[in-house]
Amino acid sequence: MLPLRILAAVLAAECARACAAFAVPSQFSDVAPRAAPIDWPLAVASTFAAGSARGDEFKIDGWNETCGDPAPCQLAAPPNVRHEGEPDCHEGVYDTYNGGCNDYPYAFTTIECGDSTIVVEGNYGTYAYYDEDFRDTDWYRIDLHQPGILDCSVVGGAPTQLAILDGREGCEGWSTICGSVLGEACEPIDCQATLEPGTYFIFVATRCYAGVRCGTQYLLSVRGHRCPPIAVRAATWGEVKERYR
Repeated sequence: MLPLRILAAVLAAECARACAAFAVPSQFSDVAPRAAPIDWPLAVASTFAAGSARGDEFKIDGWNETCGDPAPCQLAAPPNVRHEGEPDCHEGVYDTYNGGCNDYPYAFTTIECGDSTIVVEGNYGTYAYYDEDFRDTDWYRIDLHQPGILDCSVVGGAPTQLAILDGREGCEGWSTICGSVLGEACEPIDCQATLEPGTYFIFVATRCYAGVRCGTQYLLSVRGHRCPPIAVRAATWGEVKERYR
């Protein structure tokens, strides 16, 4: 027989899950209360936490941790850096920019292929929404054109989480390939996997739900996301002159 307080937490979580299943997201309202999204890349255990408002989530150590003020971290972006483009999160405003499979409708930032290391400058943070603590989770989508090793590394101004997810079956059937890897502020962390062609997701977030300033910078480096070869057809000089005369 479960202790009463644990049973109450389980029942409350199941009730919240059942109610959320009937909720229809509205594209016309940005202030309506919404159920807390399930942070699926945290999945390493499935036991309920007694009395937890997030009792229906999978968890890892530190899943509801509050980060203190980290030491200043100087991150130097290279000249060819790409930008995530997400506005800073804000208190009382629910983040829908690139929450990936955590929320509906699904939203991703696509990283296009490149012939060298791709560096993306992003930002994350934590915020309060309807008396709950949330974090800005960033989901990147890549479409691999050829088999090979995908290597991802990130360094950020706050304790950070990184993972590579298999997205070939979409949000309905994704799975974790590498990670989650956890690091402290200013500490580089790395995730690597040998992959077949297809769609994959890269997950970057703070490892905390509170205490991280919105707009905190991180740098994500991606290696192995090469562009497909371009087919070249042989042509005679006469054909060239005929086409461009």
